[in-house]
Amino acid sequence: MKRSLLLAVLFSSLALSTPLRAEMCESTGEYEYTYGDAESVMSAKQRCENLAIRAAIEQCALFVSSTTNIENYELKDDLVNTLAAALVKQKKVLEQRVEGRTIYYRVSIKLDDEQMARAIEAEQQRRGLASTPAAQPVQQAPVQSAPQNIQINVNNTLSNTQQQTTPVQEPARRPDPTPVTQYSPPAASHPNSFCLVFGQKSLKKDDWDPLHKQGLFGLRYAGAVGSLPLELTLDAFFTAKEATLVIYDGSGWPYENPATGTTWELGAGLRYVLPGMGVLKPFGGAGVSYIGASQELDMTEIDLDKVLWNGGTVGFVYEAGAQLVLGRFVVGAAWRQSTAKPTLKPNDDFYAEVETSAGGSSLLFNLGFTW
Repeated sequence: MKRSLLLAVLFSSLALSTPLRAEMCESTGEYEYTYGDAESVMSAKQRCENLAIRAAIEQCALFVSSTTNIENYELKDDLVNTLAAALVKQKKVLEQRVEGRTIYYRVSIKLDDEQMARAIEAEQQRRGLASTPAAQPVQQAPVQSAPQNIQINVNNTLSNTQQQTTPVQEPARRPDPTPVTQYSPPAASHPNSFCLVFGQKSLKKDDWDPLHKQGLFGLRYAGAVGSLPLELTLDAFFTAKEATLVIYDGSGWPYENPATGTTWELGAGLRYVLPGMGVLKPFGGAGVSYIGASQELDMTEIDLDKVLWNGGTVGFVYEAGAQLVLGRFVVGAAWRQSTAKPTLKPNDDFYAEVETSAGGSSLLFNLGFTW
């Protein structure tokens, strides 16, 4: 009897001390990717494998059930990126093949269900999608009337005072009017400015690597809109970058080919200038712009002609920054974000059209004068 009791206690202790094994989601995903002339086979393989992993994550039962009611595609995309970057425990390539320019990957992954649930909940709370308790109504205390004896005493006191002296009533004084802050243009007699703009524009790396960071040059006009704290802006910007792109032929031999990428923006917008800051003029604004792009690849080394893709479309622009107005001169800096996805068409029908992002984030510096 004692031996049986001892064995039972021992097995209970072992069961309590052994940690519960976390449940894992096992899933498979596949993806087929066709890459273009400006992309190497190595980068195309990596991209195809990553997209297959993303497809596997989206097949997990916990991910499907947790995101069924979420219609925001961007949120789902961010959740997949978070899980792929941090929570994939095991990854195994089940199948891969390359046929011409088409790459195929099929992978299997394992995800910790508990960590996945925490990551999804944290992302929802960060975006303000979690429900918040309703505010409780504030109960106001009842207003108590003054005692009657105090009312009588006050009236009696006023009556005695009126019998003794008759006070002279002075007319009520109106409060001084509150001064209204008036907006002043960059200079009282010089509301217009013209500036040279230079800086750097960063494009989407997946679409432009190694041409994604381009030098920027441009011109800008700004003019005050009446007496309002607003300015009308007209912009013309141009960016360019040259680099060497490695391309592999059919036998796998690498060739270095010169490549050039350019973008241009022609736009107009309005910006709000914060008043009352003296010579410092902080501002923020938005507008529209025609944004174009071109990509040129020189493949004469492998007995092919130069290929030029180009196109453009209308996009949106957002900007924030500050300027210093020093007499008739103005200097400043700003951060600018533009968005546009034109379809670039090649000059040779042998190559396919490419949809790419021509907008990007830019750090700008300007130097000019006012009049």
